[in-house]
Amino acid sequence: MNADVKIERLLIDCFSCVQGVGFRPTIYRIANSYSLTGNIFNNAKGVHLDLEGHSEYLKRFIAEIQSAQLNPIKIEKITIQKAELKYHQKLMIGASVDGAESNNYSLPPDLATCSSCWDDFHNPNHRLYQYPFISCTDCGPRWSIVEKLPYDRNQTSMKQFPMCHECLEDYQNPNSRRFHSQTLCCKNCGPQLSMPINQAALMIADNKIGLVKGLTGYHLVGNAESELVIQKIRLLKSRPEKALAVMLKDCHQVDQVLQAQLKASSAPLVITNKIKTKFQKLLAPKLKTLAVMLPPTPLHFLLFGDLKFLIATSGNPKNYPLVKDKDELPADWLNQIDFILDHNRVIQHCVDDSIVIENQIIRRGRGLAPKISPHQAKSSLKSNLVAWGSDMKVSPLIQTPTQRVQLPYLGELLHPKNGERIKKEVEDMLQLLNIKNYIDLIDAHPQSLTKQLIHSQDATLIFHHHAHAESAYQELKTEFVFTFDGTGYGEDGHHWGGELLERSPQGQWKRLFSFEPMPYFAGEQMIKFPAFALAALKTQCGTYEGTLKPYIDQSSLMTTSAGRWFDALASHLFFKEKEITYEAQAAIELEQLAIEPSQSIDWKQFNFQGNFPTLTLAKYIIYEFEGRFSPNERAWLAHDGLAFLVARIAEQRKEYCFGASGGVWQNQLLRKRCLHYFTQIKKELLYSSPCNDESIALGQIGVFECMS
Repeated sequence: MNADVKIERLLIDCFSCVQGVGFRPTIYRIANSYSLTGNIFNNAKGVHLDLEGHSEYLKRFIAEIQSAQLNPIKIEKITIQKAELKYHQKLMIGASVDGAESNNYSLPPDLATCSSCWDDFHNPNHRLYQYPFISCTDCGPRWSIVEKLPYDRNQTSMKQFPMCHECLEDYQNPNSRRFHSQTLCCKNCGPQLSMPINQAALMIADNKIGLVKGLTGYHLVGNAESELVIQKIRLLKSRPEKALAVMLKDCHQVDQVLQAQLKASSAPLVITNKIKTKFQKLLAPKLKTLAVMLPPTPLHFLLFGDLKFLIATSGNPKNYPLVKDKDELPADWLNQIDFILDHNRVIQHCVDDSIVIENQIIRRGRGLAPKISPHQAKSSLKSNLVAWGSDMKVSPLIQTPTQRVQLPYLGELLHPKNGERIKKEVEDMLQLLNIKNYIDLIDAHPQSLTKQLIHSQDATLIFHHHAHAESAYQELKTEFVFTFDGTGYGEDGHHWGGELLERSPQGQWKRLFSFEPMPYFAGEQMIKFPAFALAALKTQCGTYEGTLKPYIDQSSLMTTSAGRWFDALASHLFFKEKEITYEAQAAIELEQLAIEPSQSIDWKQFNFQGNFPTLTLAKYIIYEFEGRFSPNERAWLAHDGLAFLVARIAEQRKEYCFGASGGVWQNQLLRKRCLHYFTQIKKELLYSSPCNDESIALGQIGVFECMS
């Protein structure tokens, strides 16, 4: 070798989600192109590179891996250290190193089948043609099959499937897309189905309903264009009116924006009004939208046969958790299902479908979580933290001194078995991360189900809306946040849900303005029956003398909830005395039934007194506009008027940017009208993502850090 050539050895650590996404094979190919030698292996931090070569080539190599578009690889941080030469003779991918002592970790989320694997699946000349479990380094099961870290085949559910000769050749071939793919398998060596998949497809075509085990859990599947099937699935799910998710065979006929959303590596459910079916009213009563997804795997695709639409809803009864195995489900419920398509790849961690709407995340499920982010905790904070979030939309967040680990959406704490599942998922994650000592952070509500679940007397209590506001600050750095949701325990002991909160330089939140309060009575009944909210609102307006008046008068609690405000107007205009059958049903229908009036309204001409005159606005919608506008138009004006009042507050302040957090902000019409008015005043309203209670855990950690 030329004596003038400078040879160096570098130790490089790549942090964050770099396991299970083809990082080592990709790095191998790039390093090989620069004639580098050494070792590439997983450890609990991520991926470690021990490389030697020409100093200029090493410099170019580092520049390439830092700048290359290596989707879905997410490199959060790279550290580089020079070391004494070892004179490596070749480049190789080495065995993973157990990282039990490390405090940095990499957890790959599950990924839907990639476009290259779909090409192989449809290619009659490919050895994996029509294989239901096809995958490569860019796709397939990840978190759902992890037993231990680092992520390697022998530490996952795939360890029970030794590779055949052909698969092993692919695995060892640096030019193959399946080079070092931990999920590589084929019909000769991979998982087996419990029944022929074409038989399952024929049964679906015959309007039979199946329980199908997929990538990260079970789906209840049936023909989405059969009234009989739709009705039977509604009975099985105890879901008389809530929309049913629909799987599309393909998306050739939709626009490019929707195609891009559907083809994301998470294969999310996308809520859209761009898919039309004659069964819309049965699949999503009173809604203009459908929640649709593409098959996340070939297994799902093979169920279609000649059908174009399948119902694909979670395979569990109402208020029951997702399950890893069909035997965990109630026998009497299973007996009502026509067939079960199972397979023998064990699910270690169930993950629900992700949900998005107009590029906004509604639920962090498959493909989006778990997610690791580097985070340098305050120097004064050395403790590990477990933020449990809210009792609804539980999505815990674990923080170490150097990282945050976001768990997937785990459901609601309404069913004891779901509580058991949530607790076990958190405990399993803590064990994987080798975390033994930590501080619990929970919602401050006195009847918090989380507090009952974890049996902790030392948990730190964080107010619900402080956490909502702090989540927006953590994500968006907005110091003024509108927190609109259904309800949350406020620091004054009343039920909040329609506030503007301000963050102090020390990180404390205080309420500046809120919806004008109305009585909160009858507990959960006020949530189940929107007519109760209407009675409370009319009482505050001085216009109610109905049968609920004695109960309202006896209550000392008040609420500023935006959710109850919308419920009240929905009850008056459409919903009447009905009980809701799913969360936020009345408010959702109010949004969906809204029609913009042909006669425009200039809210500046109306007599709004005070900072946030929501009762005055409600009086206009209920009384003043009756006869002048239809119920559908008044529904639209309720959204438009509230957006005007939000912008009115923002206009009076010097700040340019405001945050928004809370489940009410999932309302797309409210968002669009806010955009209209904020554009007029040349200011901006930004939203936490997700804006619902999945954001609470992040806010809890932020608030706690400021308390410490």
